[in-house]
Amino acid sequence: MVFAAVGPLLVPYVPSGQLRRTLLFACAAMFGLSLLATLLMLPVIFARLLTAGPLPLPLTPTLFLVLGPLGQSTTAVGTITDAAHGGSGLVALYGVPVMGFALLWCGLATALVLRARRHGMGFAMTWWAFTFPVGTCVTGAEAPGPAHRPRRLRLARDRSVRRPGRRLGPRRRADGARSAQRNTARRASPSTRGASASDGPYQVRCRPLTSAQGSGSKASGPSSAVKR
Repeated sequence: MVFAAVGPLLVPYVPSGQLRRTLLFACAAMFGLSLLATLLMLPVIFARLLTAGPLPLPLTPTLFLVLGPLGQSTTAVGTITDAAHGGSGLVALYGVPVMGFALLWCGLATALVLRARRHGMGFAMTWWAFTFPVGTCVTGAEAPGPAHRPRRLRLARDRSVRRPGRRLGPRRRADGARSAQRNTARRASPSTRGASASDGPYQVRCRPLTSAQGSGSKASGPSSAVKR
């Protein structure tokens, strides 16, 4: 079921054609296989609780493992539907009833865990069942469809896998071009003769050397005007 939920995220990065369709069909096949296995196991677990009573104290947290395929299957339906460009109606039709049963089972499992805790249940390796299955229910509750998902979660899902060497978008290219033009303008300095230069509050206008006037006149030096 994990493959069915995560595999469709790679579909946009696979070359279009037969390879992309094969990956999408493989994810759907894994979803069906896991779903049938879950439907076979759930009645056995529920019958065990009805006929033989609660599980032994160290094994009681394993009841939360039932939440794993329930939440993950809803997540898989959402990701497969997104990859196939389907509507959100199928996700809501499947996800809402399944998540409703997941909430019912979560209440039952919590009640049995509290009972086991009162009877002296200590820490055991089975406590890891409190982590992953609950996380799948969180992702399953987020999967009713693109129209109902927050925009940030959609962007996080779309950017979860990135190809190396990805090109910049038009907006980033335009921003980079404008930044390069500004840097070039800042480094450019006036090179024309007689141009004005600004240095703080002072403005200086430089004039070129004047030629000698007449044969007996002396060459005049450079003249400058300084304005406050």
